[in-house]
Amino acid sequence: MRRVLLMVVSLGLLAGCGTTLVKYDAKASYAMNVAKAANIDHELKDTEVPQETVASLSDSAAYGFAYAASGYNAPVKGFTPASAATMNFAFWLLAPEAKSARNHLIAWMPEKLADNDPVNRLADILLEASRKAALELGYTTEDIIFEKNGPKPKIVGVSLLKSGGDACSTNEGPTVCWVAFGVEKPRYIEHSPEVAPIEGGNYFFDPSKSFRSYFMFPKENHGLDELEVLLKVSQYSPEWLYFYLAPKKVRVGKEQPIAIPMVIHQGRVHYFVRPVDGQLASQGE
Repeated sequence: MRRVLLMVVSLGLLAGCGTTLVKYDAKASYAMNVAKAANIDHELKDTEVPQETVASLSDSAAYGFAYAASGYNAPVKGFTPASAATMNFAFWLLAPEAKSARNHLIAWMPEKLADNDPVNRLADILLEASRKAALELGYTTEDIIFEKNGPKPKIVGVSLLKSGGDACSTNEGPTVCWVAFGVEKPRYIEHSPEVAPIEGGNYFFDPSKSFRSYFMFPKENHGLDELEVLLKVSQYSPEWLYFYLAPKKVRVGKEQPIAIPMVIHQGRVHYFVRPVDGQLASQGE
């Protein structure tokens, strides 16, 4: 009997290595669906807010709410002070060991786009997106590239430098601002989750692993709006790539960490909110 149970468990584990069948939960937020599909939803929860508020937050310009959450006393279209209070910023004190307490890069790369080399292919995509984002935001750049060495990921990114102003200025001497990405080896799966529908097999850059892919900025912020940079990089990234921003791990300026978690996808911010009164959030909201 014990041998049979072990065999069943082993077969289940093997099946899990080849497929990821995560159904889309229409009662949960889009952000929560991404987190669940990536297995980093521990300690995360959706906050119920009015339907009209959810609709306004699905607007690409709604990332202004993130600035309010970071401490700026700025009005946010479609989001009243009472609505903001329901977000309960103090709740997001996640346990340090929780996967949701760290920033993550999540991707389901279609096999046909990987060219049998998913790590370098994703690194090239991120580097090109970073260059375009920096150029649009008015920065001059230099590439950052560290090849993968043993257990260490391949790291790519760009330095960010402006000719004047307070943030990342040449007046400060050597460049102190940059954005970079660590690209770790993915695992092949036969099916993608419903939140990221892809035909055929794909390479899943799994954020729940000990060695995972990630994004990063310098430890000391020199006035850089990190959220703005990530939004632009995401805008130039493919639809199967996501950024998860943990509470207080991304800043919009000096001493201005964003207090709440969010998911960035295709240049849009998605919050962990869902409509009240039993109204369901549609996929992609």
